[in-house]
Amino acid sequence: MLVELEKAYPLDPQVLSLRAQLAFAEGEYQEAIAIFRGMLTRNPRLTRVRLELARALFAAGDFDAARYCFEIALGRTLDEGVRENVYAFLRAIRDSKKSCETELRARTMTRSRGR
Repeated sequence: MLVELEKAYPLDPQVLSLRAQLAFAEGEYQEAIAIFRGMLTRNPRLTRVRLELARALFAAGDFDAARYCFEIALGRTLDEGVRENVYAFLRAIRDSKKSCETELRARTMTRSRGR
């Protein structure tokens, strides 16, 4: 059915969003990202789409791009629950970066001791 909708309404935001959400659910993060980015190119004010893009970027491990999208979304009017979720994602990004930095420091120190 989705294929038929895509053929009939290739640029319809609801159809595109449904396709991107399906791709995300199937773990096809890059496909979801491409669809969401295309939608934002046509209309950068789609806050829900920006949040979904940020979530897909986060799932794909592109934390810098996810953070950027979440921060843009915070500049829009959001329900309190949505705002709290955005902050939770931003904390997870920050914590992930901290753990990567800690691991990198540990590896660097291990290598320097081995010399």
